Amino acid sequence: MNALDPAGIVEIREMLKALASQQGITVFISSHILDEMSKMASRIGIIHKGVSLEELTTKDFETIRRKQLTIGTKDNRKAQAILSDSRYAVHWSSNNCLALPDDHAVKHPEHIARLLAQHEVPLTMLNIEEENLEHYFLKVIGAQEATRNETIAYRL
Repeated sequence: MNALDPAGIVEIREMLKALASQQGITVFISSHILDEMSKMASRIGIIHKGVSLEELTTKDFETIRRKQLTIGTKDNRKAQAILSDSRYAVHWSSNNCLALPDDHAVKHPEHIARLLAQHEVPLTMLNIEEENLEHYFLKVIGAQEATRNETIAYRL
């Protein structure tokens, strides 16, 4: 998919997915373009320095990847106190917002918005963040940056 324009990338992606789903053909791809691969793969294998570390389905990845609700308010300290009093795990994120890794908060951000509005703490930002495949890969291999010896393998 290197050097293709965006339309060409989509066309190749759809062609490979069709081969896999309609004709039962297994397509094995080794790539460092993790974002693109996460759009196509049904199985993911993580290989680091020639050793297979993990293999999982994309459905498994959806289940285990880290998700959190990130919020910004006019008064984050007051919001943190309100949320903590309501038994939400809340911490400061790197962009000076509040992060709630709580599964209920992620699935029902409207409850957080309503709770803060009831306490007159207006929201300025409400966002659900999901760990991407690149970050997950780096976490699995225990590194901040991938090196050229690291590969992720995908099967459609």
